[in-house]
Amino acid sequence: MKENYLEELNDAQKAAVVHANGPVMIIAGAGSGKTRVLTYRIAHLVFAKILRIESEKLGYPSNFTIYDTDDSKSLLKDIIREQGLDDKIYKPDVVLNRISAAKNNLYSWQEYQANVHFVSDDHSSGRPKIGQLYEIYAKRCFKASGMDFDDLLFNMYVLLTRYPDLLHKYQHKFKYILVDEFQDTNYAQYAIIKKLAAAHENICVVGDDAQSIYAFRGANIQNILSLQRDYPDLQVFKLEQNYRSTKNIVHAANSVIEKNKNQLKKDVWTDNDHGEKLS
Repeated sequence: MKENYLEELNDAQKAAVVHANGPVMIIAGAGSGKTRVLTYRIAHLVFAKILRIESEKLGYPSNFTIYDTDDSKSLLKDIIREQGLDDKIYKPDVVLNRISAAKNNLYSWQEYQANVHFVSDDHSSGRPKIGQLYEIYAKRCFKASGMDFDDLLFNMYVLLTRYPDLLHKYQHKFKYILVDEFQDTNYAQYAIIKKLAAAHENICVVGDDAQSIYAFRGANIQNILSLQRDYPDLQVFKLEQNYRSTKNIVHAANSVIEKNKNQLKKDVWTDNDHGEKLS
């Protein structure tokens, strides 16, 4: 789920996810992402609800504002102008992506500024002020009682880490953790999942390492590849029969996938017709 997870959705999917109250019907055609909408809707409601209940512990009011991407870009544009920086070098999109990546990997602005690799990369890219912009942006969001999408995850992790009593509370409130599209989770999401599942280890994830396409948005394929290391008693069930595609398509896909490094091996097959040859 993202650079920030809602950005993995198209406009219609995002609207269905963020609409919180009242009855909702989602009309979804085949392959239109209905499973993703349902799971992201759950994630969006649960992360935001917990933060609103516990937000005062982090210095936020319970009615804090959630900034969308446009809000974040607009604020960064103002900050960049106020700092007298060239917005052709410090493009709001670029700066926001850098800040988002840091939050998705659980680096606060203080940790970002203290990290020699981040500082070196920013100097090499000709943007040495990104750490400073991250600090100003974070402080302005906090002062305005606002969180961006990445803060929903970052601050959730902070809550669970800083307050063991809260961690215990939610570990026993959510005894079973189920995660769909696991290959698209980022580091922050997996860290939260691990903390919540630590008491009972009733964690079930569904995913396919071969379908991970969101690395550029923060998804970390290592989450699914290293699950057996983190859970030595992990039971693995492989769903290898394909019901949708023809034999020719399945064979072609397998031929491409088998070249992937560090993959979870599986033998995808189908009883469907051979279908047309691929050109």
